[in-house]
Amino acid sequence: MRETMLQERDPGWCFFLSVVREEAAGSRPAAKKKAPPSKGQRHSVLLCMEVDFMKKRVNTAFWVEKEKRWCIAVQKNGTRKRFYSSTPGRTGQREANAKADAWLDDSIRDGKKKVSVLYSEWVEELKLTCGTSYVTQCKRYGDCYILPTCGNIRIDELTEGDLQKAINMSFKKRCLKKERQRRSSDKPLSRKTIMTIRSTEISFLKWCRRNRYSTMFPELSIPKNARMGKKKILQPTALKVLFDVDTRLYYGKLVFELLGKQLQVVLAASLIAREGLPETFNRA
Repeated sequence: MRETMLQERDPGWCFFLSVVREEAAGSRPAAKKKAPPSKGQRHSVLLCMEVDFMKKRVNTAFWVEKEKRWCIAVQKNGTRKRFYSSTPGRTGQREANAKADAWLDDSIRDGKKKVSVLYSEWVEELKLTCGTSYVTQCKRYGDCYILPTCGNIRIDELTEGDLQKAINMSFKKRCLKKERQRRSSDKPLSRKTIMTIRSTEISFLKWCRRNRYSTMFPELSIPKNARMGKKKILQPTALKVLFDVDTRLYYGKLVFELLGKQLQVVLAASLIAREGLPETFNRA
């Protein structure tokens, strides 16, 4: 070991080693150098890198305390855009990020389809997973409130303003269906009905995003004048009449009605189950 170290420090020995290494390197086959990529290849590679960079979001939404909402800024093809969400908590942050991702990933399947066509496809798909009452409600709300305003619009031209217009017009005019000329009431729709229209539109757009027909995340509002509907209940005097009268008018004829007697039996049975039999029955 020591002799080897001394030999390596010797100038003659070092010269010998360098000659041997050069000879060994010369005996090896030279590695083939790759030809530089052509101009077209360099352009395609740069283009792919640009597309991948533009469509991948590297930031996340942040909370703007002054505006009380989440905000995220992204850029695509030289265009910079901001997306917001007023939902508090991490749910709002995810909503803002999802809006940005949907805008960056603009691979829409077929934007020429009409809203009415896609709405029918959505209702048909609901029949596979939802109950009959919910499917009927979505179809009725589409026919009466949403499609009269948005049905003839192409899905790629549908805006948040169109959806909001359907809500506002439904609030004032109630049913917008042309075939239904007679209005059941002159009062505006209740707040609950308007909220159901909004939730139906949001669910439909969610289906469109899932199937790559749209990238819109609508933020729709309820008219400020919308009020909760009041339900009418029978007063004691009306209940007395209902229980005492056994007849009613049916196409101008007085017919016997068992409803009052049936209600008496049901109420009596419920009272007995709750409070027990009266003392008079127990004594007997």
